[in-house]
Order: sequence, then structure tokens, then C-alpha cells
Amino acid sequence: MNVEHSGDPFIKDSMREFGETIFAEMSALAVKTGAINLGQGFPDTDGPREIAELAVTAIRDGHNQYPPGLGIKKLRDAISHHQMRFYGLEFDSETEVLVTAGATEAIAASLLAICEQGDEIISSRTIYGGTYALFKNVLPKFGITVKFVDILDLSVVNKNITSKTKMVYCESISNPLLDVSDLPELSKITKKHAIKLVVDNTFSPMAITPINHGADIVIHSLTKFINGTSDCVAGSISSTKDFISQLSDVNNGMCMLLGPVLDSFRSASILKNIHTLHIRMKQHSMNAQFISEGLENLGIKVMYPGLKSHPQNSLMSDIMNEKYGYSGI
Repeated sequence: MNVEHSGDPFIKDSMREFGETIFAEMSALAVKTGAINLGQGFPDTDGPREIAELAVTAIRDGHNQYPPGLGIKKLRDAISHHQMRFYGLEFDSETEVLVTAGATEAIAASLLAICEQGDEIISSRTIYGGTYALFKNVLPKFGITVKFVDILDLSVVNKNITSKTKMVYCESISNPLLDVSDLPELSKITKKHAIKLVVDNTFSPMAITPINHGADIVIHSLTKFINGTSDCVAGSISSTKDFISQLSDVNNGMCMLLGPVLDSFRSASILKNIHTLHIRMKQHSMNAQFISEGLENLGIKVMYPGLKSHPQNSLMSDIMNEKYGYSGI
């Protein structure tokens, strides 16, 4: 495929009146000075014309129809292949992977599939704000009680489990405080009480593999590291065949009936980008380690799991996949 190039990138028509954007200026300065570029924003240039033509061809060929309830098969296949290639984990893309239109949708569907009126959830108190709002403001309307605890204190987790508790929910690396959950020990607790361990691994794809440490259900936001280009919102659920079948059941499946299905266009974007995730995560981790150490050496307090000063640095070192570092945040 031949792609035409010109001396300077064309400014997008919608931004032409503004001239060069601050993002282009920052990038140019970073290249000129050798500085680390932390800028992020909308791309200054349109994508290659060939990509638009491929999209038009796909639409004409009928690939713009409603995606299946589990998500576009090619994306599910790519996620399954990714798990096997890098972790040796076998997930059947037909029965054990489900793609959603966002991570919060994936979390909500999973919780509602497990919990009913009168049930309880033990949740980490340091979690993504959208998840916290869901737990605090929405679930009580359905008669589901959420107990927010210090997930790092295993005795507190144990103490709060009752006969009504159906799951323990946490994030591998918490958003935004970067607490690292002790997944192996939490798994021992949940298995002892015959309840589920649900883990959001959004901040640490590649770096941590929750399934290997006893998680029953793993949620990812595909929006962030996994897609990597800030141009779509999506989520995924990885679990057993029985649980995924439960979510997609035509009569009472939460993903089937609540409709968080990811559209074909966003699926194609993620499918394109997931193939470089392992390369990007290595570099993200190297960058984060470099910046964190530099800032700490300047006397600034820094929270990053890769620093010896982080309270869970030793734990992270034990459960991480070493070649992918301590993640990018």
C-alpha cells in the first residue's frame, strides 16, 4: 500500500484556522531539545487516505451491521491470541471473552450477573471514580450493599465478609493512588468463603496477570493503555465459559439485555493497536521508572510501584511480569 507524504503534515481542516496547535509545538520542542514529551491531545493530521477508503469498502461489503453480543469476533480472537502468546493462558474467544462499550459497563454487567437484592460486595476504597459512583450511588437502588474497605488490610477484608457477601472487588493497581492489591492472598480469602474475586487490571496490562493470581473475573478498560490512541471507549471481561455464557444469555444475560455492545468501527481501531501493546507497555514502564526516579531524586514525593519507597514495591515485584516493568503510571 502506497501512502503519499509531503514535506510537512497537513493540518486538519477543522484546525486550519488556528495554525499550528500547541500539541505540535510541544512535540517539535521535545524533539529539538531531547526532552520527554508528556503532551497529549487531538491529532493534528488526518489519517492516511487509504484507511478511509478501506472503511468505505468495509461498509459497502456489509461489515457495518450490528456486532454480535460478545463483540466483533476478530477483536475477541486477537484478545484470546494475546493472552496465549504472552501469558500462556487459553481463553476461548467464542465462549470466554466478551467485549463491551466501556469498562464501567463491563463492571456493572458483571456485578449485576452475580448480585441480587440483599447481597453485599466488599470493595477497595481506592478505585476509579466512575466505579465508586456506580457502587455508592447506583447499586444501593437495587438493594445491593457495598462495603468500602482498605483492601491492603487483609484482616479488614476478612472481617467484613458475611453470609450475604458475593464478591471482593479491587484494582490490581488502584486508580489514582497506585496501591497494589495482594491478589494471591485475596484469592485465598475469596476461595475460602466461596465468593468471587473481581479485578480491574486497567492500570497494569502486561505487567500483572490477575488470572494467574487467583482472580475469577478480570475487567480491562480497552480505552487506555490497550488501545493507546485516545480515540475510543471500550472494555472487556475475561472469565470462565459459564460466566460469559451467563452474561450473554438471551433471556437474562446482563450484557445481552443492557446492550453494552462495542461497535465495529471502535473494534477495528483496538484490533489495529493491540498488536503493539507489548512494545508500548515496556516503553511506558521504562519512561515511568525514569521520570519517577528523577523526580524522587529532586526531593519530590512520588507514588510509583517501581520505586523502593512505594509501600507495595516488594509485593509488586513478586506478582509482576518482570519484562514489562512496573507499568506506565
